[in-house]
Amino acid sequence: MTAALSEEAIGRLAFAAHTIRPDWPTTSVVSWLLDNPLPGRTEQDVTVALLWLAADPRTKTPARLAYDGPWWRAVARGHAAEPRARVDRSRLCSTCSLPEEECRRRWPDDHAYVTAEEHQAAVADTDPLIRALQVRDLKRLVATFGRIPKP
Repeated sequence: MTAALSEEAIGRLAFAAHTIRPDWPTTSVVSWLLDNPLPGRTEQDVTVALLWLAADPRTKTPARLAYDGPWWRAVARGHAAEPRARVDRSRLCSTCSLPEEECRRRWPDDHAYVTAEEHQAAVADTDPLIRALQVRDLKRLVATFGRIPKP
């Protein structure tokens, strides 16, 4: 039996592979996995590699699991992934949605970095007459073009 896989796990993997590749009978995939141990491979590794192979139209049988190939490199990439850094959304630019440093680097001549909170405060401080004119102008644009045209 495959070192890290229980018979139940092998059955689930075989069914998943068969779902992707109906030409691979579940019983054949189960037999292959039981007869060909994959030492040092976890259930997660075998799952990724087997489903990679099942999705590859050039693969005729799951026997390619026994060999090195891009299906095992896909497994290695998955383990190397770094967790994404959490971004404080309140510190993103209201125009380009980038953090301040990235916004200023990418768009120095396009727009000023302003957070959504700062933008809302500025709009709230706008004279009501100006806001009314802006709304009226937007309504006129929508009435004329059916949408607000891009600048």
